[in-house]
This record gives sequence, structure tokens and C-alpha cells, in this order.
Amino acid sequence: MLRPDAKVEARPQPCDGVEHPLSEVIVRPLEAGESGLFESFAHPAPPGTGPDQDSYRERAAQGQYRPEWTWVVQEDGVTVARAAFWGLPEDRHPFQLTFFDPGDGPGRLDRGRRLLEAAYAGTRTEEGERPRYQLKVPPGWRDSEEARRAVEERTSCVTSLGMGLFVERLSFSWTPADGLPSREGALAFGPAEDDDAVRDVLARISDGTLDAGTRDAVARLGRARAAAEELDLMLDRYPGTRAAWRLAYLAGEPAGIIVPATNFQGAQIAYIGVVPEHRGRGHVDQLLAEGTRILAATGVDEVWATTDHGNAPMAAAFRRAGYRNDDAMLIYTW
Repeated sequence: MLRPDAKVEARPQPCDGVEHPLSEVIVRPLEAGESGLFESFAHPAPPGTGPDQDSYRERAAQGQYRPEWTWVVQEDGVTVARAAFWGLPEDRHPFQLTFFDPGDGPGRLDRGRRLLEAAYAGTRTEEGERPRYQLKVPPGWRDSEEARRAVEERTSCVTSLGMGLFVERLSFSWTPADGLPSREGALAFGPAEDDDAVRDVLARISDGTLDAGTRDAVARLGRARAAAEELDLMLDRYPGTRAAWRLAYLAGEPAGIIVPATNFQGAQIAYIGVVPEHRGRGHVDQLLAEGTRILAATGVDEVWATTDHGNAPMAAAFRRAGYRNDDAMLIYTW
């Protein structure tokens, strides 16, 4: 295990399979007041690949990036690679790695792997859990040689540590200039204030879902516990928004749910789903319109949402409602 401030000699087994000359480097987390070492890095990812520099500065001020969660590789006092984990201001441990830049030159992949080894060794929880890796990528990144190369370099280092791709998610956004989507449809809406009713709908929606996270939760916990965990998570992430949630009904029976919410990250469609027996009839369009209109009525400038790359029906619904696909996220887990 690498310790902070350790001097590390490059070894064989680089993750690009190429031998590189030995070099002495320092791999360590930042200390308070050293954000300049992170920001001075001279070889960031291509535009649209990974978060931008300003997002680090702004979110660090909010406690979402912290010195002990931010790591650099230094050679002769120069930052040649970097990594930063993100978490909520109240979190004891980071939730995910968002910045990872292995740098430039022929030894960058080996350097990147050693940086990740040290950073992940320093961010384990008491139970030994390690944060996931989320890599932001531009739309159509596979068609851009520059973006594809940047993605492949980063993910090759991540997978060399034993992580694997969990899911690719698409990120969408809507603004008032895009126009309000139509609310026409057969659904009737009511408040989602009863926990038992919400958990029941969430459990039913999980049957046959295309969402990788929900499938994983059901496989681990079972349908009922996964639904309970989903509700608890939404209550925790979006405090004070319950009055805006809506259950959808057909002939008086629950048919789906929409969770429009706002937190420190902005206004978003936090959850949307239709029960299996009513899918494929366009009800998702009315659900999405209802949620978008609820948020728009509060005067927000933007609403964002995500869905899995493999959930083509939901992605199509966002586009029909005027949402634009701004970027995607590759999520790797242990």
C-alpha cells in the first residue's frame, strides 16, 4: 500500500504493457491551501471529457471536494497527474472519483495506475469499501478520436485495478426556452405522501426495468427492500421536496410516479417510472410533462435528468419533451 508523501519508483507491469524508464515521483493527497497544485496541472482531458477546472474550484468551496480527497503526482515539484474524489458536504467518505488525469508522455498510463493505487488505498471506508469512478464524456464520444483515446487511457488504468464498467448513463437538460411539454393524456395525478403507496409503486416499477441500478438493487436486496431503499435515498437526497412528488393513476389505480426535485445540484427529474402493465402506451410522456411543469412553475432556469444508455424508450421520451442530451457518464465499480 502506498502512503501519503511516499517517494515511489516506477516498476514494471505498466497498464499499457510497455516498459518505461525508472523515475522518482511523489504521490500524495493535498493539504489545506494547496489547491493550486491541482489547478496547475497542464494536461487536462479534452473538452467534454471529465469535469472542467471551474467545477473543482466551485465545489471545493462547498465541501464537495476536499484536500484529503484530492491527489497529485509530482515530479521535481511539477504536478504531472491528478485525481479528485467527490462527495456530499456532510459525507465522511467520498462517493465517487470524478477527476482522473494521468498526464502526458510515454509513461502516463503507468503513472496513472500508480496514482489510482495510492488514492484508492487512502479512501477506503472502515468496511473496506472504495468509491466508484464516474467519467463524464461528450455525446457521440465514440466517434471522436481525441475523446475516445482520452476515455480509453483513463479506463484502461481503472480496469487494471480490478474495476469494471457498471453502466453508461446519458445526461439530459431542459430550459424554459425549449417550451413546456404537453400534459395531455389519460393519467390523473395525486400527491405521493403515503410511504406504503410509494414503496408499492417503486417495487412494481422494478419488474422488467431497464435501469441497471434498480436491477442491481433488486438482485442484492429483493424487490421490497430495494424499493424501501430507493425511497429512503430520495428522501435523503431531496429534503423538503415531497410535496412536489406525484403518483399517477389510471381508473383510480396507481400507474406510475414522477419525482421532480431540487437540491444543491439544481432542479431535476429525480425519478420517473410506469408500472409494467401500463408501459408502451405513452404514459411516460405525461409523467415527464407533469414533473417538468412542476419544476418550471418554481422559476428554475434548467431541469436535468439522466437515464441509462440502454434505456432507449426513456431517452426517446426525454427528447420528445424537448430535453437535450448534453453528455454521458461512464460508471465503473469494484
